[in-house]
Amino acid sequence: MVNAENDAPYSRMLGVKQIPSDEICPIHHINKIKVIGSRIKIEPYCPKCESEAREKELDQLADKVKKDSYLSYLKIYSLFDRKDTLNYTFDNFKVAKDSKEELVKNMARKIAGEYYKDKDKKFNSLFFGKSGTGKTHLAMAILNAVNLNAQPMQRCLFFSVTKLLDAKRDYFNDPVNHLWSKDYTERVIKDADLVVLDDLGAESAASQANNFIQDTIFSLYELNQRVITTTNLSMNELKAKYHERLISRILEGGKGHLIDFTNLADKRMEK
Repeated sequence: MVNAENDAPYSRMLGVKQIPSDEICPIHHINKIKVIGSRIKIEPYCPKCESEAREKELDQLADKVKKDSYLSYLKIYSLFDRKDTLNYTFDNFKVAKDSKEELVKNMARKIAGEYYKDKDKKFNSLFFGKSGTGKTHLAMAILNAVNLNAQPMQRCLFFSVTKLLDAKRDYFNDPVNHLWSKDYTERVIKDADLVVLDDLGAESAASQANNFIQDTIFSLYELNQRVITTTNLSMNELKAKYHERLISRILEGGKGHLIDFTNLADKRMEK
């Protein structure tokens, strides 16, 4: 639509004139503008309505850009062992009615609800127990639920612990061709509203993790106080492998947010 104020010089070039009409805008109670001399029929319009319409379009575009930036954070910055992890949801976590699996699924749903209802609520969660029981699936399901449903929106992030440590080592060995510097890593973690650290303990077969591993993992919990940790280790094995101060961070705010998968069946055997 031609605007009487902003497009007047351009209109004169085309021999088009814009003059007040007798028609009154019912919203702003001003004369609408009539365009004469145009080859295309243009209905009289209210310049204020046109300006407001353009502002609304710009606001909608800004909202879309913001929404896309939040939704894409998970895909852009996460470090997965397997890309199909991104597809894990509560809907495709199949369980039998009244089973132990249904119980832990409902517990995970409750935790998801706490995270997405209040982005300022600080607490960590721990999913522990034997491998193949669905810990990664449910942790990722929480991220997807929060990523798609939280209002206001939240940035979500998934780290395989081995991939994160590999990325850090790659940067130390070749900083020119790798991203994950200390500053970059800290910014990515701090900007996230919810983080999953997956498969803690898989990074080393040693009975106790070395200082590099412990310090790297500890810094994650210092930078973000909303972390869901998954591990195949038992609570006793965790306490033996990691320093007391790290265990304290992992369990911070964890009351009611610890799920034991020890007695669940191996879901990988069911596929």
